Amino acid sequence: MNNVPQAFSEQTFQNFLNSCENFLFDCDGVVWNWPSEIPGSVEFINRVKQMGKKCFFVTNNSTRTRETFSQQLKDFGVKDITKDEILSTAWVLAEYLKSQNFNGKVYLVGNPAMVQELDRLNIKHNGLEEHKDYVFNSTNYNEIELDPTIKCVSVGIDYEFTFQKMIYASSYLKRNDCIFVATNDDSSLPVPIPNIAIPDAGPILSSIEKTTGKKALVIGKPRSTMWEILCKVHGLDATKTCMIGDRLDTDILFAFNAGIEKSVLVLSGITKESDMQNQDRKKLPMFYADSLGDLLKFI
Repeated sequence: MNNVPQAFSEQTFQNFLNSCENFLFDCDGVVWNWPSEIPGSVEFINRVKQMGKKCFFVTNNSTRTRETFSQQLKDFGVKDITKDEILSTAWVLAEYLKSQNFNGKVYLVGNPAMVQELDRLNIKHNGLEEHKDYVFNSTNYNEIELDPTIKCVSVGIDYEFTFQKMIYASSYLKRNDCIFVATNDDSSLPVPIPNIAIPDAGPILSSIEKTTGKKALVIGKPRSTMWEILCKVHGLDATKTCMIGDRLDTDILFAFNAGIEKSVLVLSGITKESDMQNQDRKKLPMFYADSLGDLLKFI
């Protein structure tokens, strides 16, 4: 991987395109800044698809199922898209627990998409609104009722995260036989308004890790778990694959960790061009561009 990220020229882009058989796209900050498409992103994806390139969408967003993601991509205009081209962390979480022959019950700090993916594989879990009536007041410890069948705490983004959920998740993790898994540890969501910050799953996860002193197994980017699944199902070659994302610490580092030779950073989401200065080389892309739409002039 080149240690000095380059902007594309027409020649370098053509060489790059000819060397790629597979494209992995992040969604938030690459295809869309929800709810709006990033201009030109869908047209770029459709053009590379027309060239016979395989396209996959690899996202840390746990708030949608694969079916929902594929329908949203269709609605934006992406052609010939199926759920098999989608890897979302809600789906990967359920598949991971299945692969581990997990047969207990999950305490879920998360969202409805995670519920749907666990239900799909008949993995038992708590309800998202469980314990909402319990309010800790520093004296009512005896009102905390723990379920003896909980054997896993799973954490994703939870728009209704509460102190009560932190208490229950942390208490279950005091058990030696309770595993700890998270969809992702991204710090924040990409938003189109510069003075607004929206936390992602990372701050939620950190609060539970800090309370318990335990570290979760994180299955999303930058860990290579999703790439391993893609390789197993689709037989992809890392030397002929490119990862395109908007974050250095997840997308680009994911490419490095997975052994994917080519990566492109787009500046249409979280990362600014100045953020590439003084970065660990593992987090540096081979190329960068303002957006996918900015690359249309080379096709």
